[in-house]
Amino acid sequence: MKNVILFTIDTLRKDVLGCYGNKNKLTPFIDSLQERCLKFTNMQATGPYTQASFPGILTSSYYLEYGREKKLSPKKTLISEVLKKSGITTAGFHSNPYVSDYFGWNRGWDVFYDSMEAEVSQEVPYIKGDEINKKVDEWLFSYIKGGEYRPFFLWLHYMDVHEPYVPEKKYVDMVDPSINLSKEEMFDLFKNTLLKRDLSDKDKVELLKKLYFAHVREVDGYVEEFFNLFQKLLYHI
Repeated sequence: MKNVILFTIDTLRKDVLGCYGNKNKLTPFIDSLQERCLKFTNMQATGPYTQASFPGILTSSYYLEYGREKKLSPKKTLISEVLKKSGITTAGFHSNPYVSDYFGWNRGWDVFYDSMEAEVSQEVPYIKGDEINKKVDEWLFSYIKGGEYRPFFLWLHYMDVHEPYVPEKKYVDMVDPSINLSKEEMFDLFKNTLLKRDLSDKDKVELLKKLYFAHVREVDGYVEEFFNLFQKLLYHI
């Protein structure tokens, strides 16, 4: 088996990707991958939220297959468990509590980082993509240089596109430089609209969309950053 890297990006919509027709150039690096990759145009998710969708991705099963469950059912087998039994090194890095150790998603991983002990803020309640990349880079470097190299399966999951939509200013400027909000103001906007399910103010809704687009631009940069880091490590393999 060759090395396999699985990227998953929380709440990333198909219709914001240039390779699927969006004209706003929010994802230039991801778009560039279609020139050397297969692109699928007919996809189905097993559910619209984390607990319902990840069983399909990592266990090839439906969320309700063994009844409604809070924690991952022991009857479900993770791809990490299958690969580890086959001698493949497995590593997972993410910042989503619903696929954490607590909910049973750590099975079969030689290395599993779910960031549940990391310090986060109300405005950004997850570890950002650049921090995930640093963790992965540290592991890959030590693993490749460790002397007992085997093919690996690596899973990275980014949370940066997820609400509450408080992107860094430089990414906001890439979408609309006229937006000048502090992180506190962005969070208040989210709190008073989406969190309250109040979408009556169309201007606020459009502003939230732009903040979401800024996060999309941000996460595209993190994907590119990872590819660049990985390219530097390739000559060690």
